Amino acid sequence: MPALRHLSFLFCVFAVVAATLVARASLLVEVPPEQTFLLQRRHIGSRDENALRAITRGLPSSSTPNATLDHFKSLSSKELSKMIRDRDRDCSGCVERRDLVQRAYEIQQLPTMDERLAWQLTVSDRRLTTMSARLDNIAFVTGALSNTHCNISNGTVYCNLPEI
Repeated sequence: MPALRHLSFLFCVFAVVAATLVARASLLVEVPPEQTFLLQRRHIGSRDENALRAITRGLPSSSTPNATLDHFKSLSSKELSKMIRDRDRDCSGCVERRDLVQRAYEIQQLPTMDERLAWQLTVSDRRLTTMSARLDNIAFVTGALSNTHCNISNGTVYCNLPEI
């Protein structure tokens, strides 16, 4: 009997630890930086990280193709109307909120009309970063911070002390 209680106690501890790890891992989902910038620039959503994750999860980015209808349902009517106007479209006949959601879902692939936004982005914000460029940046920053000379070989960053 004591072995059974000990075993059930260990199982409960394991379940709590596993649930904690799963919850922590879901909080570590990265919000695509271009989506965060665009949403904050247009004053859509909040600056709260959890709210941004909820809004941006599934929205188009460099790594995901399209937003789902559920993601548009999480936006307010004002935000949906702004999104539709930003793409120079109207929603004539949109009486209910679900009509706005459907229209925003249909036009999500159209380019935005806010050209000022493109000029506010730097060159590095407008280009896609390749893995080799990322590794070069990591090697440069690591070398600068640790006062070493860093090289990349086979996807691994190697740092050497400078010669005296």
